[in-house]
Amino acid sequence: MKLNRLSRGILLASAILAGSYMPADADTIRLDPTSLEIGIAAGERQRDLLTLTNETAGPLDLTLGLADWTLSSDGELTLIAPGDTETSAAGWVRVSPGFVTLAPGEQRDILIDIIAPSDFEKTGARRTALLASSIAPDTRAGHNNTLRKLEVASLVYLTGPGAYSQPAIRDVTLSKERGTARRIDLMIENTGSAHARLQGSIEIDGKGRAVTIPLASLVVLGKSSRTFSMPVREVLPADARVSVTLIDMAAPQSPEGRSALPRYTAPLTNQASFR
Repeated sequence: MKLNRLSRGILLASAILAGSYMPADADTIRLDPTSLEIGIAAGERQRDLLTLTNETAGPLDLTLGLADWTLSSDGELTLIAPGDTETSAAGWVRVSPGFVTLAPGEQRDILIDIIAPSDFEKTGARRTALLASSIAPDTRAGHNNTLRKLEVASLVYLTGPGAYSQPAIRDVTLSKERGTARRIDLMIENTGSAHARLQGSIEIDGKGRAVTIPLASLVVLGKSSRTFSMPVREVLPADARVSVTLIDMAAPQSPEGRSALPRYTAPLTNQASFR
């Protein structure tokens, strides 16, 4: 499927950054799983299945294709025409079928067939997205069957046998927003070649009740930085210190496939810099 270069101006919540891209008006088609992480060597072939589901009240004609994608430092997802980025795997991937018609509630398995070229670097990492889309009457109340575009993408990560992730916590800050609202900003840098997918928690303790903020599916692409912002609604203790504990759940260099980051701890101020 040919795409123009397109930017989707949405800021994804950190808890779903490893998953699928779905605009707010496209909640009636689904791709499962929402992401695939696949290890692949030069010349190797890998196949996998995704399930496409029509959750609308009417039949849908759906086109399937590929797109490149990237994430900005603050989490904005951009879909790009396939083959337009240095990290693109679109030329390695075939999708079958390329077109399906689904009745309401019907599901269909979608095959992705991947062949890595013979010159794929051992430490390399590539990515693509499987994109399903349809133009259909809007059967929701008050929309009078006007046409709307339904679109959903499942993100695909490919890593070579020597690829590695190397995330590190670089900064934690406490910022004040409007009124009494506050937020914690967590900055992570990944100097590795492969993406990192992090889970863990932020703990704030001191003189008073401790505050814990759970973290899940924080994705940081290779050779990039990300800032994750979390609102803080609780009363923070006096003389507070912040500790961050994270595990990389997508560490291809580890036999277990995961690796713990060094624990971060510092006084919680407006600028708690990494030491």
